[in-house]
Amino acid sequence: MDNRTAAARMTPAEIDAIWLPLLERIYQNERWIALDRQKIADPDTLAFYRDRAKATLAEHLAERQRLVNEADPFAEQWSLRGGWTRYHLVTNGDGHFHRDRNCSTCFVSTQFGIVPATSGLDEGQLVAMVGQDACTVCFPNAPASQAWRDGVSYSKAEKDARRDAATRLRIAKAEKKVAYWERTMARLRLKMVTAGGNPDFTGEPVDVFFTIRDSQGYHTDPDEATRYYIGCDIKNARQSLRYALSDLETAGVPIRQRAHR
Repeated sequence: MDNRTAAARMTPAEIDAIWLPLLERIYQNERWIALDRQKIADPDTLAFYRDRAKATLAEHLAERQRLVNEADPFAEQWSLRGGWTRYHLVTNGDGHFHRDRNCSTCFVSTQFGIVPATSGLDEGQLVAMVGQDACTVCFPNAPASQAWRDGVSYSKAEKDARRDAATRLRIAKAEKKVAYWERTMARLRLKMVTAGGNPDFTGEPVDVFFTIRDSQGYHTDPDEATRYYIGCDIKNARQSLRYALSDLETAGVPIRQRAHR
């Protein structure tokens, strides 16, 4: 079964679970492509760095095209079906679901994420799924309390279970980030070993890898420059992994707190 046939049989939720991460990777490649082109066009860029940008530009363009080809069957289904509903979950607040990002209860600093499991649902189905986690401004029929099903108060355990649903979504998102940066670190460490450098270096890459300079202070060894750039990537990835692990730890706090009450 080819990808287009498979996509035609998928629900919107199943499509978005695959398609949305692909779109994120395409956007990331487009940012890298823009940076490469900026370096190439800058007349002050040294020849070595311009050549390196040209090489990485070719890689990023090829990767972007591969991702676009992979995403095309899902984009085609979006077009054929006239699109479908998507709801926005606040990821830095109470975890309320909103119809769009323009809700009057949100702010410029509000962060959102799309939950593929809710894609394609009508408003009634969304409210039935998430209950009081639906914004009552966006969805006037959404319940404002845990008593929304039968008009009576739920027990503490049942309330905690409802709160945990949004928490687990945040945990799942944090786990994806941790996995991404762990894969990135493993890939960069292998590149550093291949380039003849130490993947376990600490400190600033410029102090660790750039040791050969001419009389004016310019770096003249291409291999040393390669290790420097990989070192910069490792440093950034190491920091991003620490942040991702911290986010994962923070995301699970509500569940752990309630487990110890």
